[in-house]
Amino acid sequence: MSIERFLYCSVFARLLFVALLLCCTQHLSAQQLILDFSSSATKEKWIAAATRSFNESLSKTRSGKVIVVNHRPMGSGDCIDATLVRGEQRHIVSPASTAFIDIGNARSQAAGAGPLIGPTQNLAFSPVVIAMRRSMAEALGWPESVLGWNDIFEMAKRNMDWTSRGHPEWGHFKFAHAKPSYSNSGLVAVLADAHVAKQHDAPQSVVRHGSFTTGFAQLLSSGNTSAVVLDENQVVDLNSDADSIEPVVALYPREGTVWSDHPIGIVQRPWVSEEHREAARIYIDFLLAPEQQAQATAFGFRPSDPSIASIDHGYGIDLHEPQATLDVPPSDVMENVITTWRSEKKPAQIVLCIDVSGSMKRDGRLTNTIDAVIAMLTLLGPRDSVSICAFNQQVTWASRPERVGSHREQLIRQVRGLSHGGGTALYDAVKSSYDHLAHNPRADSTKAVVVLSDGADRHSELTFAALLAGIRTNAESYPIHIFTIGYGAEADADELQQIAAATAAKSYIATSDNILQVFTEIATFF
Repeated sequence: MSIERFLYCSVFARLLFVALLLCCTQHLSAQQLILDFSSSATKEKWIAAATRSFNESLSKTRSGKVIVVNHRPMGSGDCIDATLVRGEQRHIVSPASTAFIDIGNARSQAAGAGPLIGPTQNLAFSPVVIAMRRSMAEALGWPESVLGWNDIFEMAKRNMDWTSRGHPEWGHFKFAHAKPSYSNSGLVAVLADAHVAKQHDAPQSVVRHGSFTTGFAQLLSSGNTSAVVLDENQVVDLNSDADSIEPVVALYPREGTVWSDHPIGIVQRPWVSEEHREAARIYIDFLLAPEQQAQATAFGFRPSDPSIASIDHGYGIDLHEPQATLDVPPSDVMENVITTWRSEKKPAQIVLCIDVSGSMKRDGRLTNTIDAVIAMLTLLGPRDSVSICAFNQQVTWASRPERVGSHREQLIRQVRGLSHGGGTALYDAVKSSYDHLAHNPRADSTKAVVVLSDGADRHSELTFAALLAGIRTNAESYPIHIFTIGYGAEADADELQQIAAATAAKSYIATSDNILQVFTEIATFF
């Protein structure tokens, strides 16, 4: 055989192989039925493990299609808003509480679209608790003294000095809960305030908010927060962490609390076909089966199946609690509570510190960042104020503090005007942003820097060690949190993580696919 003929046959064989492979891939894809499933982040570990097992089981619909579940953990409010507000095509949802199902269905019906979610079943249970490091709880008299919401709100409002309890090294009492519009534990905290602590200005005394509680749990271990509202299963999760500094205990408020009942239901929208509903029921039955329910108890949940015993983890929880529960009000009352909370919570002072170096041109990074920043600006409250700091090898202030309510469009125009070019002076930009907030104190506000960079520092006059020393100086008396975002593989993720950790904030890794989600989540902290 001639060389030319051999090469021709070889190329033809390869093309034939590729064509066959594509046909097989398309055939396999046609034989799958995809279910998009959003569930509360508090049960992420359990649902992720259970979903892997389900997908590996190759369960099929009656027509023979293999069911594949795409699991997306997020805040409880986001489970609803993803479809109701943003129009994302989910098939199943499971927030932490039926309260969010009620709110979502009420909003959907008010818009004339009928219920958003159909009938639900409870996957598991977990009471909402006040979590504290064991030593701090003992300093307040636990377990002999039963603490309540009233005690926590009062200590937070008074900014109690731990010196009065013999621990000056702990600074002042700091209390955190997630945003009620995003998280069930946050909603319970605000409802508890409405039930038992109306005389306190609780939103003003909360030092941190957020979209969901998974990040807040870490604040207890670090000692940056005295008390956090969590689900009981998260206390188990914290105490099973080998890196935890000391045990965390669950306080069951004497006035009562609310159960997270983790409902799961099928979305009632045209894209959910009868075969999707069939597949969803198969998946839900799998989660409710004894094997998966037993697995839920290993993650700290109390099972929905009463025949399966809960596990006494010995991790600061009490299976005989709670002794009292609070009534969950109708959806319209909850909406009013959330609206009131938004108007009374602390305003935020935010610096958006954005890398505009030449590398931000790559893969449309600056364009994607601008879109994400604008999305964040639309989510901030009217009393929040924003400054914009752009940096390459130099630090430039595109905007000084502007109240969002009266300058939102102006801020958006300034963000749209950012252009790329030059090097990277990350350390100088972070310190400049930090100093800007430190020199403009407002005791009644939450202060934070949101910094995004796609590369290592090459041009700062300040060293990394000097930056860390500088941002740690006011950690107790005047906290300024620095949220860091590393965009792309060239970003120094380790340094960005250290910057965030030094100020009790969170660090993110961004890609073109998730950058909008990152900025959206950060917006919920304010």
